[in-house]
Amino acid sequence: MDSLRLILALSPFLIFCLLLLFRHSASLLKISFFTLFITIIIALLFWYCPLSVVTTSLFQGLLTAIDILLIIFGAIFFLEILKKNKVTESLALYLDNFSSDLRIQVIMLAWFFENFLEGIAGFGTPSTVVAPLLIALGLSPLKAIVIALLWNSTSVPFGAVGTPIRIGLAAINPESISMATTTAFYNLTGFIVPLFMLWVLVSSEKNRKTLF
Repeated sequence: MDSLRLILALSPFLIFCLLLLFRHSASLLKISFFTLFITIIIALLFWYCPLSVVTTSLFQGLLTAIDILLIIFGAIFFLEILKKNKVTESLALYLDNFSSDLRIQVIMLAWFFENFLEGIAGFGTPSTVVAPLLIALGLSPLKAIVIALLWNSTSVPFGAVGTPIRIGLAAINPESISMATTTAFYNLTGFIVPLFMLWVLVSSEKNRKTLF
């Protein structure tokens, strides 16, 4: 019985992933609604959730989705402003004026700029924006992706205007202020991350010759 409960609990997530992997003509919206339908059926027929609980959960999920969409919209709007003002096209020139050292340029992009994007947007936006910019600086695609993802790791708890703290961890601990303080304390290890990133940057002989 416990195995059946585990399978039913995981089935919406597994169905969604399988449909994404093996979809043909189905759109993401159709897959999402189908998964939602399966989840509601399981909740009503197996978990015996009252209809009022299911309805309330749907409404709460809708509000959370709107919150996320507004944050992502703000990030896209910010990126479009940068593009319209040709900031991204002149980025290499701006960074060269600041410092010609590739290490400092990468820190400015993948640490400061990416953490800023994580704070206002989150949800993968920083890595998506910064990785192509790192490639424009001359990094290989693989190295640019690794650096962008690693540098984005420490700021995630406070990303998307604090959504993980406000919605995620606050549900575990109602004392969200205490939780935020504890998270910030553990997040001091983030100061070590730039060292790992610079190690990835200079890990190839070609980059060592360029940097040194």
